[in-house]
Amino acid sequence: MDVWMQDLATRRTAAVVAGPAPEVPRKVTADGSGVIYGTLENQKRVAYRVGFEGGTPRKLCEDCCLFDVSSDDTKILTCIPPEINRGMALLDLGTGRTRELLKDSKHNLSDHAFSPDGRWIAFRADLGPERQRLFVIPVRPEGPLVEEKDWIAVTDARLLNYSPRWSPDGSLLYFITDLDGHRCIWAQRLHPATRQPAGEAIPIHHQHVPSRFIWFSTRIDVAPGRLVMRLADNRSNIWMVKVP
Repeated sequence: MDVWMQDLATRRTAAVVAGPAPEVPRKVTADGSGVIYGTLENQKRVAYRVGFEGGTPRKLCEDCCLFDVSSDDTKILTCIPPEINRGMALLDLGTGRTRELLKDSKHNLSDHAFSPDGRWIAFRADLGPERQRLFVIPVRPEGPLVEEKDWIAVTDARLLNYSPRWSPDGSLLYFITDLDGHRCIWAQRLHPATRQPAGEAIPIHHQHVPSRFIWFSTRIDVAPGRLVMRLADNRSNIWMVKVP
């Protein structure tokens, strides 16, 4: 698994990073000149930044999780070992300081996403075998950890609620859900100050074609005027061969 880039105008593709270990892209840099990605080295998770034109990748952190990167590339949302799915911490790339934000002993947490202003984090909590729910918490550079009673519930608990992604202005949270019985993309408007849900969820893209569906655990990404998703196509061909 390597990092590739495709020019959407020319359709030209080129490898950005290719190595023996799997490299997983997480974010295009704020200036659009490169990508931040995670990989494994000596059984440790590490994060790098590399330009699209090549060059030597610059290591950002070692023995860290690359949950998400702030919009200005100055902070990384990382894990709290050894239970990497039971908490989150904020790593300041300028100072190298890590501050714990949240610990949870009951639920697995995933799909972490910084708000555009870096003041809020959306994430998914697995509340049970068939119960996923999306929450938002404030980023507290100082003070106590965010307790579960302070989690802001954005959705109800359903079989599928995942991949929360903020709109560029931070007013909406997009996500994949089975709210209408199919795996579709919806959005929830949030109060600008409290980030509490404001109104009903909004359908954004329905994917009701049985042969082409949004792949489970895939990630959506949002940019001004665009939303990127991955579809799985389970159509196949029937062939006939003469048996000797």
